[in-house]
Amino acid sequence: MSNQKIPPSINKTVRYGLGVLLFMGGVNHYLHPEFYNPWIFDFLPKYWINILIGCVEVIIALLLFSSSYYKIGGLSFCILMILFLPIHFLDLFKDPPYIGVMPIAIGRFLFQFVLIALGYFIGKDKLPMSYK
Repeated sequence: MSNQKIPPSINKTVRYGLGVLLFMGGVNHYLHPEFYNPWIFDFLPKYWINILIGCVEVIIALLLFSSSYYKIGGLSFCILMILFLPIHFLDLFKDPPYIGVMPIAIGRFLFQFVLIALGYFIGKDKLPMSYK
């Protein structure tokens, strides 16, 4: 891997793309909370967890849009994805998995690690890409 700095346009594109998806997901917690309810543990208050997670996702998205605070947003996203990891792991043991079929559940679980790494690299301002 090259030691060259990533062009700001690529970094911004990744940040903004992730921010848009996260913002839409956060708003979706308010518009369609029933979608997320099966993934929320039964002992937790589903209504308040949806409110909390929606708010956290919107705040992290706004941090990713900021030229001053995007590193905090990236690391916050990384932490959020680590916190979501057990949910996607437990979905692998449901029959059928909530996300649909087992191959999709496995892919979603593995993709969680990509999201964790993406948040980390945004937070460190070192996306693992090279260019010439």
